[in-house]
Order: sequence, then structure tokens, then C-alpha cells
Amino acid sequence: MQFIRIEYLKGIRFYIKKSIYKYMQLDRIDKQILNVLFENGRESLSSLSKSVLKKNEEQMSHTGIAKRISKLENAGILKVQGNISINGLDFYAAFILMEMRNYDEVKNIITAYEDCPRVFLLAHVTGQYNLIFGVVGQSIDVLR
Repeated sequence: MQFIRIEYLKGIRFYIKKSIYKYMQLDRIDKQILNVLFENGRESLSSLSKSVLKKNEEQMSHTGIAKRISKLENAGILKVQGNISINGLDFYAAFILMEMRNYDEVKNIITAYEDCPRVFLLAHVTGQYNLIFGVVGQSIDVLR
């Protein structure tokens, strides 16, 4: 099923290409740091310093690692955040796609559900549908 216009997908591809280009500008050490943090974002600096090797195969100092991480954060390449795993909480997620007749209806729906604790995504989009909801619940029956 196709829910998003091709123009929108081209925009996504362009965004991804820019991200890949930014990634390609990183040196080998920055890429090593990002790869380790991708696997375990809570990796300690001392553990990272043992994993990341300079060209001469020496370990980097934890201070050097901290400076690299700070540089990646300041450049907007690395963002440290905590995420909740819906799977770990035994929740179910669903996306609801809606087609509304006019913009006032869209605004009314958004206003009605923006504070609902089960709604984690409300997006006004273009295409066949113009409103996307992301909802979570403890069971399929709750989602219905």
C-alpha cells in the first residue's frame, strides 16, 4: 500500500543522501565511536577508549573520546537521548490514517487528541490521507 506521494519520498531520499554525505566526512575514529554507541549508547568512556583504536593501533584516551563525542554532539551528528521500548512494556502500536474534507476538521481532530496519553504521533500530511495518528495500548482491544 502506498500512503505517501512520490515527491515526498524524493525529499526523504534527498535528506538521507545529505546525512550519508555528512557521515562520509567523518574520520575513521569518529565512525568507530558512532558504531560502538549505536550498539550500546550507554557505553562508558573507558570502555570506548579500549574499543577505539588510532591508526597506530594505540587506544585513545577517555579524554580524547569525550572530546570527540562533544564535537559530534555540537555538530548535530550525535544526539544522546533515552527512549522507551514499547516492546519492553508489552504495548501494541497502531497507525491510523485519516482523510478529512477540510482543514478545520483536521485542526479540530488534532486539538481533541493532542493531549491524549495513548497518542504518540499526530501529523498533518499531504497525499491520499491528510492526518496520521500513532497510538499505543495494552491490547488490540484497547486500540480498537
